[in-house]
Amino acid sequence: MVKNKKLYIGLAVIVLAMCLLLIGGFDSDTMVYNYTVKEVIDQNASELTNRGYRVGGRVIPGSVVKNDAKISVTFVIRDIQVPDQKLTVTYEGILPDTFKEDQDVLIEGKYIGNETMAATKIMTKCASKYEAEYN
Repeated sequence: MVKNKKLYIGLAVIVLAMCLLLIGGFDSDTMVYNYTVKEVIDQNASELTNRGYRVGGRVIPGSVVKNDAKISVTFVIRDIQVPDQKLTVTYEGILPDTFKEDQDVLIEGKYIGNETMAATKIMTKCASKYEAEYN
């Protein structure tokens, strides 16, 4: 009986630890929501503020403005489905090598108002030139 009791106590500790890790993983500060540009613009600004989210869109050609002194960039993305919906993105850091105009990007960051977002991470679609050629 003593061995079974130790086994049950050990299992209870493991289950409790797993529950605590699971609950801790749903912290509102670490959750990231996925939106389109249109969904961000249509949302109430107060609902987006102080909350991390991702938004996918296409970089508008001619909108990229780089500041070499601070390693910062500002550009505009548009909704892929609704091209007239636009969102300005500010980012401080080094852009991915595959970042270019008229390309789909996924931006992660926080909404700062006035249809502007402060990005903390920029992800780009891999270029098709990396695919193997078949003869």
